Amino acid sequence: MSQNNWISNIAGRRRFLTFILMAIVVLVLAACATPPATPPAAEEAAAASAAVQEYMGTLPLNITSEQRIADVVDANQPALATLSSTGAHVAWVQSDGALWNREGQLCIYTFDTGTTVCVDGPETYEGYPYDLAWSPDDTMIAFSENPIQLAYESDIWVYDVAAQTFTDLTDDGVTGGYTGLEAGTYALDYFPMWTADGRINFWR
Repeated sequence: MSQNNWISNIAGRRRFLTFILMAIVVLVLAACATPPATPPAAEEAAAASAAVQEYMGTLPLNITSEQRIADVVDANQPALATLSSTGAHVAWVQSDGALWNREGQLCIYTFDTGTTVCVDGPETYEGYPYDLAWSPDDTMIAFSENPIQLAYESDIWVYDVAAQTFTDLTDDGVTGGYTGLEAGTYALDYFPMWTADGRINFWR
């Protein structure tokens, strides 16, 4: 092989090696600059975890400044605690007995004054409320007997906060348990929901 050909081969190999090295350097730099992609499943799991932490940590347990409802109203087990529509009050049922089968007073705590007012339920009302629902203007609370856990014939009741009076809106003359009653002789009215204009929708 002539000296010129030998020099040409050496130069070609050097150019080839240089090209390979440059390609490796580019790949290494790209890998360092781009963080590893998070798998979609991991992202979804992280989002779900954050949502659960937010729900458990702030929504049902805290009212203001991350205080527990029980601490704010100074009550033990404020069952069915429900914040009013304007955020000015919180209502709950306070009593002794099993959490799912208790009878007790309807209590309302007012944040501005720090006072609590509790009233006994109506005489014809039986069992434990299925839920509490504030009216849009905070003047009334709708609720019903519990037809699910307690199997009580349920009506839609309304409590007037200012007058401290109870009214049965769907009284059908039937009270107590409905097990064994003939179909069509009673109606189960429960789960009241207020509309923006102050009407009540409910399940029957």
